Amino acid sequence: MTSIKTERLELIPFAEEHYQAIFVNDNHKLGKLLGCEPPESWTEYDDAKEALPILYKFFMDLNGDWRWGSFFIKYDNQLAGNCGFKGKPDTNNCVEIGYEIHPNFQNKGLATEAACALVKIALEAGVITVKAHTFELANASAHVLKKAGFHSTGPVHDPDEGLVWAWSLHNSTK
Repeated sequence: MTSIKTERLELIPFAEEHYQAIFVNDNHKLGKLLGCEPPESWTEYDDAKEALPILYKFFMDLNGDWRWGSFFIKYDNQLAGNCGFKGKPDTNNCVEIGYEIHPNFQNKGLATEAACALVKIALEAGVITVKAHTFELANASAHVLKKAGFHSTGPVHDPDEGLVWAWSLHNSTK
């Protein structure tokens, strides 16, 4: 697996050994595997840890096509967050992204840089539409998406999250 480097970030694909360290709450090992300081926590969302078995199954189903999975966001030799795709492109050649930046690293443009990196991966793979959801129309995540070139398409009902705001970015070369 190859990591993806941006101007300031390294996006490191989740791998089997990362999941194994997370499953046993061994953040020291996780930090060592990622080549960074051991994180206190790799996520701020309690439901993310509950979703680990689902993410792990999805990881296994990718059969090595790591680009559609999850990534750790490494910044300045520290684990700053995570991001990734919520599945492979669907039959309409559409994919959804998500991202999370630890509070210690927010307001530095890292989420925008990570989102732009995910968009680049998707568009280079021929995806027609990249989607994302936010919990509110006007919040920090919505600001990230606007800066990354997304446009709001209005409120929608998400089966897992309830009412969310949908955002999309269309590949202008398609």
